[in-house]
Amino acid sequence: MLFSSAFQNHIYYRIVGASLVFLMNTINMFRITTSLLEQLPLHPELKEFYEMGLRGRYVTIWNMMIQIVYTSFALTCDLSTVLNKEAMVPNKIRTYRNTLFYGLLFPVGMAISAVFWPYFLYERELILPVVADAILSPFDNFMVHGVVTMYAVFELVFIPRETKNDLYSPIKYLSWFNVLYVLTIFFTRYVDVGMWAYEILRVTEGTPWLYLVIAHPVLCCFFFYAVQWKILDAIWQKRESLLEKNL
Repeated sequence: MLFSSAFQNHIYYRIVGASLVFLMNTINMFRITTSLLEQLPLHPELKEFYEMGLRGRYVTIWNMMIQIVYTSFALTCDLSTVLNKEAMVPNKIRTYRNTLFYGLLFPVGMAISAVFWPYFLYERELILPVVADAILSPFDNFMVHGVVTMYAVFELVFIPRETKNDLYSPIKYLSWFNVLYVLTIFFTRYVDVGMWAYEILRVTEGTPWLYLVIAHPVLCCFFFYAVQWKILDAIWQKRESLLEKNL
């Protein structure tokens, strides 16, 4: 009965989750920016990072923006339902909210954690140098590289069920996201700044490993895109069987 009751009130869980993640990301974006400006005189290494505009070349920042946009849509849709104002939000907005989740938030968020933490635990300089601690505390690091996974799984459990046919081709959003980011990585190195955004790319440059390192997060994105539908089916089958038992 507790499981059934929880799902009947899933919209309130989503509202709480989206509110927390929205606040977390907006506050973190502000804190990272202010900390960077404060630490520039103390850490010359950060000056190069700041002046060359490398901050916008990191996929973690891109994902933070995805989460801010998604939670904005999620709160708009769910609050309008709770307040009996559903007519104010077009169905296209609701469909786009779900498309954004399945096409970007879940696969990208899961892939970031799957790629980041093994590198970080093995040799952090390859992915997040120690100097970054001046602007990103261990808690902030966990928030932007760990909570993304927790929220993606949380939302997958409680999001309204949709089939791929009901959405705006989420696989296309994921494909374009990966193409755009890979192009940004190469543009940063060979056209714009003249350096790699991540140390591991510099270390593997000139070897076949470079392309494997770049392909790794892309493959993870598509792996989690495929897996989410299996997880979703299992969740809803379990939910429906429990609801039947309570009838």
